[in-house]
Amino acid sequence: MARPPWFRQGAQQDCSEFLRYLLDQLHEEEHALGGDSESLVKKNFVGMFQIACVCDSCGTQSSMEEPFTEMALAVPDRQQSQEAHVLPQLINNFLAVETLANDNQYYCEVCQQLRDGRRWVTIKDTPSCLLLSLKRFAYDVERKLRSKVFHDVICPLTLEVHVESGDVVQYVLSSVVVHSGTSSDCGHYYTYARHSVEALKAHVVGSADGDHQGHSSSGWFLFNDSHVTHSSFDSFSNLTKRFSKDTAYLLFYNKVSDGKSDICVRDIPIPKEFVELVTEDNIKHLEEQEAETKRLFAVRKNRWNDSSRRWWDYDSDPSGRGGPPGSCGLGGSGVGQQTNRFVF
Repeated sequence: MARPPWFRQGAQQDCSEFLRYLLDQLHEEEHALGGDSESLVKKNFVGMFQIACVCDSCGTQSSMEEPFTEMALAVPDRQQSQEAHVLPQLINNFLAVETLANDNQYYCEVCQQLRDGRRWVTIKDTPSCLLLSLKRFAYDVERKLRSKVFHDVICPLTLEVHVESGDVVQYVLSSVVVHSGTSSDCGHYYTYARHSVEALKAHVVGSADGDHQGHSSSGWFLFNDSHVTHSSFDSFSNLTKRFSKDTAYLLFYNKVSDGKSDICVRDIPIPKEFVELVTEDNIKHLEEQEAETKRLFAVRKNRWNDSSRRWWDYDSDPSGRGGPPGSCGLGGSGVGQQTNRFVF
């Protein structure tokens, strides 16, 4: 379950793609186990978009609902400016009205043909955990390469999201996945995170005394492969200024208010079946790692044996040279002759 079948072991992959696959698999596995109610994934990660289109010719407006687990926000590449982007503005860009014209016309059911029009997205329902991905990878047509946009994005500790009903939903940042590298084809991922309950506590205390930033270091950790260290929100917020190749990629925000009342964030109870499923998956992963280690050891051992055989073949050479030219054997220009081992 943990690895998509198209992911090759040992090859670098996109963490956003893996997360989408993992959430889909968890949702399907829970239903396969006999769950009749909403799955954990749907309860916590799924929101609802309202997508509307209007025809500029006849004025007909159509709309549809579309569930989402992730908002993919484009990061504009400012060629002549190093000014940082602000996350709320990227969300506004995502929700802004889009003109549908030229090669991007849409099919109007009333006109029965392609027409110019407008399209926009509104958020109808917000998820408990809002997942935002920053689309930093672009395709360079001239060089035919995928490049990375390095502009810094200021990610606030608390985020306000406007929904279709007019309410303002408030979120607090709980974790960030960072991409370190120069291209979408390679790099390294590490994570800043804190427990969702700790995030809520910091938000409540900060709201009480009017100092959100003062409590932003509460419970933050840095997860870098097997290394886990204490960290802070300030360390993350200044990251790209210090290391230009290290940029925020995935952001996890937890809902703390739905615009009407505060929400109590609690530990999510994990079904026993899920615990057993994850345990089995971890065992399978360890078995795969062990098998791969044994395979690599066997390959190295065979190479060493082949190398040793070649060496002894030289020693038993009937020509009596006792080794390859220039070797340390008794023949050639090795130590058996009175030659200096250093070149001056």
